Amino acid sequence: MPQKTTSQWQPEPGQWLVFRTDAQVREHPIDIYVMVQIPSLYAYGSFVVKGEQPDKSDVKELLNSAFKKDGGWAGRLTLPKGDPAEAFFRQEAESHGVKVDVQPNAMLEPFAAPFKEGFAKTTYSPAGMFSDKFKDDVTEEEKESAKASIPDSYDPCPCASGKKYKFCCKKIFREIVFAMTAAEAGFNDDALTWMAKAEAIAGKSAEVLCRYGIVHSFFNRKKSEIYFEKCLRLFPTYPRAHYIRGIEFKEKGDNMAAIQSYKKAIEYYLPNDKYHLNEVWNNLGTIYYDLGQYEDAKNAWEKALVYLPSDRVVKENLIEYIYGNPEVPEPLRKPSPFVKRYMMARERKR
Repeated sequence: MPQKTTSQWQPEPGQWLVFRTDAQVREHPIDIYVMVQIPSLYAYGSFVVKGEQPDKSDVKELLNSAFKKDGGWAGRLTLPKGDPAEAFFRQEAESHGVKVDVQPNAMLEPFAAPFKEGFAKTTYSPAGMFSDKFKDDVTEEEKESAKASIPDSYDPCPCASGKKYKFCCKKIFREIVFAMTAAEAGFNDDALTWMAKAEAIAGKSAEVLCRYGIVHSFFNRKKSEIYFEKCLRLFPTYPRAHYIRGIEFKEKGDNMAAIQSYKKAIEYYLPNDKYHLNEVWNNLGTIYYDLGQYEDAKNAWEKALVYLPSDRVVKENLIEYIYGNPEVPEPLRKPSPFVKRYMMARERKR
Protein backbone atom coordinates (compact mmCIF):
# COMPACT_ATOMS: atom_id res chain seq x y z
CA MET A 1 0.00 0.00 0.00
CA PRO A 2 1.29 3.53 -0.77
CA GLN A 3 2.61 5.35 2.25
CA LYS A 4 0.88 8.54 3.29
CA THR A 5 2.39 11.87 2.45
CA THR A 6 3.79 13.58 5.53
CA SER A 7 3.31 17.30 6.10
CA GLN A 8 6.81 17.58 7.61
CA TRP A 9 9.05 15.45 5.43
CA GLN A 10 12.35 14.42 7.01
CA PRO A 11 14.70 12.89 4.42
CA GLU A 12 17.14 10.27 5.63
CA PRO A 13 20.88 10.60 4.91
CA GLY A 14 21.81 8.38 2.00
CA GLN A 15 18.25 7.96 0.76
CA TRP A 16 17.34 8.29 -2.91
CA LEU A 17 15.12 10.94 -4.45
CA VAL A 18 13.53 11.04 -7.91
CA PHE A 19 12.08 14.22 -9.38
CA ARG A 20 10.79 15.28 -12.77
CA THR A 21 11.45 18.47 -14.69
CA ASP A 22 10.46 19.53 -18.17
CA ALA A 23 12.18 20.82 -21.27
CA GLN A 24 11.37 21.41 -24.89
CA VAL A 25 13.21 20.39 -28.04
CA ARG A 26 11.83 22.58 -30.81
CA GLU A 27 8.06 22.07 -30.60
CA HIS A 28 8.36 18.73 -28.77
CA PRO A 29 7.86 18.86 -24.98
CA ILE A 30 9.82 16.25 -23.04
CA ASP A 31 10.16 15.30 -19.38
CA ILE A 32 13.43 14.52 -17.66
CA TYR A 33 13.59 12.22 -14.63
CA VAL A 34 16.59 12.68 -12.36
CA MET A 35 17.65 10.51 -9.42
CA VAL A 36 19.87 11.94 -6.67
CA GLN A 37 21.24 11.02 -3.28
CA ILE A 38 20.37 13.03 -0.20
CA PRO A 39 22.00 15.11 1.21
CA SER A 40 24.92 15.20 -1.22
CA LEU A 41 22.67 15.73 -4.27
CA TYR A 42 24.94 13.42 -6.22
CA ALA A 43 23.09 12.61 -9.45
CA TYR A 44 23.02 8.92 -10.32
CA GLY A 45 21.62 9.61 -13.75
CA SER A 46 18.57 10.66 -15.72
CA PHE A 47 16.38 9.67 -18.63
CA VAL A 48 14.06 11.43 -21.07
CA VAL A 49 10.36 10.71 -21.61
CA LYS A 50 8.77 11.89 -24.84
CA GLY A 51 5.38 10.26 -24.29
CA GLU A 52 3.28 9.99 -21.14
CA GLN A 53 5.15 7.24 -19.30
CA PRO A 54 8.77 6.08 -19.21
CA ASP A 55 9.94 2.68 -20.32
CA LYS A 56 10.25 0.24 -17.45
CA SER A 57 13.77 -0.51 -18.65
CA ASP A 58 14.76 3.13 -18.08
CA VAL A 59 13.47 3.00 -14.51
CA LYS A 60 15.29 -0.26 -13.84
CA GLU A 61 18.54 1.03 -15.32
CA LEU A 62 18.40 4.23 -13.24
CA LEU A 63 17.86 2.33 -9.99
CA ASN A 64 20.61 -0.13 -10.87
CA SER A 65 23.03 2.72 -11.50
CA ALA A 66 22.35 4.00 -7.97
CA PHE A 67 22.81 0.49 -6.58
CA LYS A 68 26.18 0.12 -8.29
CA LYS A 69 27.37 3.55 -7.15
CA ASP A 70 26.40 3.01 -3.50
CA GLY A 71 27.27 -0.67 -3.38
CA GLY A 72 23.79 -1.54 -2.12
CA TRP A 73 20.15 -0.56 -2.04
CA ALA A 74 19.04 2.55 -0.17
CA GLY A 75 16.64 2.26 2.73
CA ARG A 76 14.16 4.61 1.15
CA LEU A 77 13.18 6.16 -2.18
CA THR A 78 11.06 9.30 -2.35
CA LEU A 79 8.95 10.11 -5.42
CA PRO A 80 6.77 13.05 -6.49
CA LYS A 81 3.16 12.56 -5.47
CA GLY A 82 0.88 11.49 -8.33
CA ASP A 83 3.67 11.21 -10.89
CA PRO A 84 2.91 9.11 -13.99
CA ALA A 85 6.04 7.02 -13.34
CA GLU A 86 5.27 6.33 -9.68
CA ALA A 87 4.02 2.78 -10.24
CA PHE A 88 7.10 1.79 -12.24
CA PHE A 89 9.54 3.16 -9.66
CA ARG A 90 7.55 1.67 -6.79
CA GLN A 91 7.43 -1.80 -8.30
CA GLU A 92 11.15 -1.90 -9.10
CA ALA A 93 12.29 -0.37 -5.80
CA GLU A 94 10.08 -2.52 -3.59
CA SER A 95 11.26 -5.66 -5.40
CA HIS A 96 14.67 -4.92 -3.84
CA GLY A 97 13.34 -4.13 -0.38
CA VAL A 98 13.53 -0.34 -0.79
CA LYS A 99 10.74 1.49 1.04
CA VAL A 100 8.91 4.04 -1.09
CA ASP A 101 7.12 7.19 -0.04
CA VAL A 102 5.60 10.04 -2.04
CA GLN A 103 5.73 13.76 -1.33
CA PRO A 104 4.21 16.86 -2.94
CA ASN A 105 6.47 18.58 -5.45
CA ALA A 106 6.70 21.58 -3.11
CA MET A 107 8.52 19.40 -0.57
CA LEU A 108 11.01 18.20 -3.17
CA GLU A 109 11.60 21.57 -4.82
CA PRO A 110 14.58 22.64 -2.62
CA PHE A 111 16.48 19.55 -3.78
CA ALA A 112 15.31 19.70 -7.39
CA ALA A 113 15.73 23.46 -7.96
CA PRO A 114 19.49 23.46 -8.71
CA PHE A 115 19.04 20.81 -11.37
CA LYS A 116 16.02 22.53 -12.91
CA GLU A 117 17.96 25.78 -13.15
CA GLY A 118 20.79 23.91 -14.86
CA PHE A 119 18.46 22.35 -17.41
CA ALA A 120 16.85 25.74 -18.04
CA LYS A 121 20.24 27.15 -19.06
CA THR A 122 20.87 24.49 -21.70
CA THR A 123 17.38 23.82 -23.04
CA TYR A 124 14.09 25.70 -23.03
CA SER A 125 12.05 24.80 -19.96
CA PRO A 126 8.61 26.21 -19.10
CA ALA A 127 9.05 25.15 -15.47
CA GLY A 128 12.46 26.82 -15.30
CA MET A 129 11.61 30.02 -17.13
CA PHE A 130 11.16 31.99 -13.90
CA SER A 131 14.19 30.56 -12.09
CA ASP A 132 16.51 33.43 -13.01
CA LYS A 133 13.93 35.90 -11.70
CA PHE A 134 13.73 34.31 -8.27
CA LYS A 135 16.23 36.59 -6.60
CA ASP A 136 16.48 37.43 -2.92
CA ASP A 137 14.06 40.35 -3.23
CA VAL A 138 11.27 38.11 -4.57
CA THR A 139 8.90 36.87 -1.89
CA GLU A 140 7.84 33.26 -1.46
CA GLU A 141 4.28 34.28 -2.31
CA GLU A 142 5.42 35.82 -5.61
CA LYS A 143 7.33 32.63 -6.43
CA GLU A 144 4.30 30.52 -5.62
CA SER A 145 2.03 32.63 -7.82
CA ALA A 146 4.48 32.51 -10.74
CA LYS A 147 4.81 28.75 -10.54
CA ALA A 148 1.04 28.31 -10.28
CA SER A 149 0.64 30.01 -13.65
CA ILE A 150 2.33 27.07 -15.43
CA PRO A 151 0.43 23.76 -15.40
CA ASP A 152 2.20 20.48 -14.78
CA SER A 153 2.88 18.47 -17.93
CA TYR A 154 0.17 15.98 -17.02
CA ASP A 155 -2.48 18.38 -15.79
CA PRO A 156 -5.52 18.86 -18.03
CA CYS A 157 -4.74 21.65 -20.49
CA PRO A 158 -6.20 25.04 -19.46
CA CYS A 159 -7.71 25.40 -22.94
CA ALA A 160 -10.30 22.76 -21.93
CA SER A 161 -9.50 20.56 -24.93
CA GLY A 162 -9.63 17.44 -22.76
CA LYS A 163 -5.98 16.69 -23.52
CA LYS A 164 -3.11 16.81 -21.08
CA TYR A 165 -1.06 19.99 -21.15
CA LYS A 166 2.08 18.24 -22.45
CA PHE A 167 0.23 17.03 -25.52
CA CYS A 168 -1.72 20.22 -26.18
CA CYS A 169 -0.80 23.88 -25.58
CA LYS A 170 2.55 23.24 -23.92
CA LYS A 171 4.20 22.80 -27.31
CA ILE A 172 3.58 26.49 -28.10
CA PHE A 173 4.26 27.84 -24.61
CA ARG A 174 7.52 29.52 -25.65
CA GLU A 175 6.01 31.17 -28.73
CA ILE A 176 3.02 32.46 -26.76
CA VAL A 177 5.18 33.87 -23.95
CA PHE A 178 7.45 35.69 -26.39
CA ALA A 179 4.46 36.98 -28.38
CA MET A 180 2.77 38.37 -25.26
CA THR A 181 6.01 39.93 -24.02
CA ALA A 182 6.66 41.61 -27.38
CA ALA A 183 3.09 42.90 -27.66
CA GLU A 184 3.16 44.41 -24.17
CA ALA A 185 6.46 46.11 -25.00
CA GLY A 186 4.97 47.61 -28.18
CA PHE A 187 6.90 45.42 -30.64
CA ASN A 188 3.88 44.49 -32.73
CA ASP A 189 5.70 42.93 -35.68
CA ASP A 190 7.77 40.73 -33.37
CA ALA A 191 4.63 39.65 -31.54
CA LEU A 192 2.91 38.65 -34.77
CA THR A 193 6.02 36.78 -35.91
CA TRP A 194 5.94 34.69 -32.75
CA MET A 195 2.21 34.11 -33.19
CA ALA A 196 2.82 32.90 -36.74
CA LYS A 197 5.31 30.39 -35.33
CA ALA A 198 2.73 29.22 -32.80
CA GLU A 199 0.13 28.83 -35.55
CA ALA A 200 2.60 26.81 -37.66
CA ILE A 201 2.95 24.38 -34.76
CA ALA A 202 -0.61 24.18 -33.41
CA GLY A 203 -2.77 25.44 -36.26
CA LYS A 204 -5.75 27.71 -35.61
CA SER A 205 -6.41 26.28 -32.18
CA ALA A 206 -8.48 28.04 -29.53
CA GLU A 207 -5.30 29.16 -27.77
CA VAL A 208 -3.76 30.51 -30.98
CA LEU A 209 -6.89 32.40 -32.06
CA CYS A 210 -7.38 33.92 -28.61
CA ARG A 211 -3.73 34.96 -28.34
CA TYR A 212 -3.94 36.58 -31.77
CA GLY A 213 -6.86 38.54 -30.38
CA ILE A 214 -4.82 39.63 -27.36
CA VAL A 215 -1.83 40.66 -29.49
CA HIS A 216 -4.01 42.72 -31.85
CA SER A 217 -5.76 44.37 -28.89
CA PHE A 218 -2.58 46.40 -28.33
CA PHE A 219 -2.72 48.09 -31.74
CA ASN A 220 -5.78 47.01 -33.76
CA ARG A 221 -8.99 46.70 -31.76
CA LYS A 222 -11.14 45.86 -34.77
CA LYS A 223 -8.95 42.93 -35.76
CA SER A 224 -8.79 41.84 -32.15
CA GLU A 225 -12.59 41.61 -32.04
CA ILE A 226 -12.59 39.48 -35.20
CA TYR A 227 -10.21 36.96 -33.63
CA PHE A 228 -12.15 36.75 -30.37
CA GLU A 229 -15.43 36.27 -32.23
CA LYS A 230 -13.90 33.56 -34.40
CA CYS A 231 -12.40 31.86 -31.36
CA LEU A 232 -15.71 31.71 -29.50
CA ARG A 233 -17.61 30.70 -32.63
CA LEU A 234 -15.32 27.72 -33.24
CA PHE A 235 -14.55 26.98 -29.57
CA PRO A 236 -17.49 28.21 -27.48
CA THR A 237 -16.24 26.53 -24.30
CA TYR A 238 -12.74 28.03 -24.44
CA PRO A 239 -12.52 29.77 -21.05
CA ARG A 240 -9.74 32.29 -21.68
CA ALA A 241 -11.69 34.00 -24.47
CA HIS A 242 -14.68 34.48 -22.16
CA TYR A 243 -12.34 35.87 -19.49
CA ILE A 244 -10.78 38.38 -21.92
CA ARG A 245 -14.22 39.43 -23.15
CA GLY A 246 -15.16 40.08 -19.54
CA ILE A 247 -12.20 42.44 -19.20
CA GLU A 248 -13.21 44.24 -22.39
CA PHE A 249 -16.83 44.62 -21.31
CA LYS A 250 -15.65 46.01 -17.97
CA GLU A 251 -13.45 48.58 -19.76
CA LYS A 252 -16.46 49.65 -21.84
CA GLY A 253 -18.54 50.11 -18.70
CA ASP A 254 -20.89 47.19 -19.43
CA ASN A 255 -20.73 45.52 -16.02
CA MET A 256 -23.62 43.13 -16.64
CA ALA A 257 -22.03 41.73 -19.80
CA ALA A 258 -18.68 41.50 -17.98
CA ILE A 259 -20.28 39.50 -15.17
CA GLN A 260 -21.84 37.08 -17.64
CA SER A 261 -18.54 36.61 -19.45
CA TYR A 262 -16.66 35.98 -16.22
CA LYS A 263 -19.29 33.46 -15.14
CA LYS A 264 -18.88 31.67 -18.46
CA ALA A 265 -15.12 31.52 -17.92
CA ILE A 266 -15.66 30.08 -14.42
CA GLU A 267 -18.03 27.50 -15.87
CA TYR A 268 -15.51 26.31 -18.46
CA TYR A 269 -12.23 26.51 -16.55
CA LEU A 270 -11.37 23.13 -15.07
CA PRO A 271 -11.67 22.84 -11.27
CA ASN A 272 -7.93 22.21 -10.86
CA ASP A 273 -6.97 25.33 -12.85
CA LYS A 274 -6.55 27.34 -9.69
CA TYR A 275 -4.45 30.13 -11.19
CA HIS A 276 -6.99 31.17 -13.81
CA LEU A 277 -10.00 30.66 -11.55
CA ASN A 278 -8.29 32.95 -9.06
CA GLU A 279 -7.98 35.60 -11.79
CA VAL A 280 -11.63 35.41 -12.78
CA TRP A 281 -13.03 35.43 -9.26
CA ASN A 282 -10.81 38.38 -8.36
CA ASN A 283 -12.06 40.41 -11.34
CA LEU A 284 -15.63 39.40 -10.61
CA GLY A 285 -15.22 40.58 -7.02
CA THR A 286 -14.01 43.97 -8.25
CA ILE A 287 -17.12 44.45 -10.38
CA TYR A 288 -19.44 43.47 -7.54
CA TYR A 289 -17.66 45.91 -5.23
CA ASP A 290 -17.98 48.74 -7.76
CA LEU A 291 -21.71 47.99 -7.95
CA GLY A 292 -22.01 48.15 -4.16
CA GLN A 293 -22.79 44.45 -3.92
CA TYR A 294 -20.48 43.90 -0.96
CA GLU A 295 -21.60 40.39 -0.05
CA ASP A 296 -21.06 39.18 -3.61
CA ALA A 297 -17.69 40.94 -3.71
CA LYS A 298 -16.63 39.30 -0.47
CA ASN A 299 -17.69 35.85 -1.66
CA ALA A 300 -15.87 36.27 -4.96
CA TRP A 301 -12.63 37.53 -3.41
CA GLU A 302 -12.65 34.82 -0.76
CA LYS A 303 -13.05 32.18 -3.46
CA ALA A 304 -10.15 33.77 -5.33
CA LEU A 305 -8.04 33.59 -2.18
CA VAL A 306 -8.77 29.92 -1.63
CA TYR A 307 -7.78 29.13 -5.21
CA LEU A 308 -4.45 30.99 -4.82
CA PRO A 309 -3.61 31.90 -1.21
CA SER A 310 -0.37 33.56 -2.35
CA ASP A 311 -2.28 36.29 -4.24
CA ARG A 312 -1.33 39.47 -2.41
CA VAL A 313 -3.79 41.63 -4.40
CA VAL A 314 -6.78 39.54 -3.34
CA LYS A 315 -5.68 39.67 0.30
CA GLU A 316 -5.36 43.45 0.12
CA ASN A 317 -8.78 43.75 -1.53
CA LEU A 318 -10.41 41.77 1.26
CA ILE A 319 -8.60 43.61 4.05
CA GLU A 320 -9.06 47.14 2.67
CA TYR A 321 -12.46 46.96 1.01
CA ILE A 322 -14.31 44.32 3.06
CA TYR A 323 -12.86 43.35 6.45
CA GLY A 324 -11.61 46.85 7.31
CA ASN A 325 -14.16 48.98 5.49
CA PRO A 326 -16.62 50.79 7.79
CA GLU A 327 -19.00 51.29 4.85
CA VAL A 328 -19.53 47.54 4.64
CA PRO A 329 -22.23 46.15 6.96
CA GLU A 330 -20.56 44.84 10.12
CA PRO A 331 -21.62 41.17 9.73
CA LEU A 332 -19.78 41.04 6.39
CA ARG A 333 -16.54 42.39 7.83
CA LYS A 334 -15.55 39.07 9.36
CA PRO A 335 -13.75 36.41 7.26
CA SER A 336 -16.05 33.55 6.36
CA PRO A 337 -15.55 30.37 8.43
CA PHE A 338 -14.28 28.37 5.47
CA VAL A 339 -11.60 30.98 4.77
CA LYS A 340 -10.51 30.92 8.41
CA ARG A 341 -10.27 27.12 8.41
CA TYR A 342 -8.48 27.05 5.08
CA MET A 343 -5.88 29.63 6.06
CA MET A 344 -5.28 28.02 9.46
CA ALA A 345 -4.72 24.65 7.77
CA ARG A 346 -2.34 26.32 5.33
CA GLU A 347 -0.31 27.86 8.14
CA ARG A 348 -0.03 24.47 9.89
CA LYS A 349 1.46 22.96 6.74
CA ARG A 350 4.22 25.56 6.55
